[in-house]
Amino acid sequence: MYFFSIKSQNISIDQSFSNSRTLFSKHRRGRPHSKSNNDISNGVNQLSMLLPYLCKQKQQTKSMIQAKQIFKTYGNLEVLKGVDIEIERGSLVSIVGRSGSGKSTLLHILGTLDLPSSGQVILDGQDTAKLTAKQLASFRNQHIGFIFQFHHLLQEFSAVENAMFPLLIAGQSQKEASAKAKELLEYLGLGDRLDHKPSELSGGEQQRVAIARAMVNKPAILLADEPTGNLDQQTATDIHQLFLKLKADFGQTCVVVTHHTEMAALSDINYTMKDGRLL
Repeated sequence: MYFFSIKSQNISIDQSFSNSRTLFSKHRRGRPHSKSNNDISNGVNQLSMLLPYLCKQKQQTKSMIQAKQIFKTYGNLEVLKGVDIEIERGSLVSIVGRSGSGKSTLLHILGTLDLPSSGQVILDGQDTAKLTAKQLASFRNQHIGFIFQFHHLLQEFSAVENAMFPLLIAGQSQKEASAKAKELLEYLGLGDRLDHKPSELSGGEQQRVAIARAMVNKPAILLADEPTGNLDQQTATDIHQLFLKLKADFGQTCVVVTHHTEMAALSDINYTMKDGRLL
């Protein structure tokens, strides 16, 4: 299992650390042990494997997204006017506002698809301005998942093939990528539609494939731009509930630009964008 082994993996890490600590404590007290040399060596190896994990946990901050004084201009048109936003890990945040208010522009900047004219964007502790173009592309692929109003699925490929593309880009084998994509599609209720092409799927099913594609790399951040804009009311409601499920099951940090008041009401925090400013 790929997506559902996260919690059990954390338990095994904690147990390994505890077991290694107990082992070293015994030897410090001079208690005999039948295979002391091997056990000490194994304990050292276990702790060596744990160090990157422990350091990462210590370095994690409460904020997943920080944007400071974000301005964006196109010629003489000022679209964003000093936006500040901070989003905690595991939060579901919605941004509402009229068309042309700057919602999508802000989302694209938060997702590093566009650069601010000025200001600072920090994602998962990384100042994105300090990354080269190549590093930024790699960071985006590993840490950010995107869902758009239009699914942008490749029509000649099946649901599994569409969902697995980010993994192939990341360098994983086709066999491994396919297995992970299938597991996630089954989680999203598409277990019987794995080999169907987009033209053979409903609008809601296509959007679920798009969500699988966004989630397959286990990104820290999920950004959605009007994900239910082209769906009927019932299907839109189902997708809204799915975002809540992703948050509950994976601790996913989600930022959703939407016109749907229902989606906004389900969010932990609801912002309104007006004339390039966040209210």
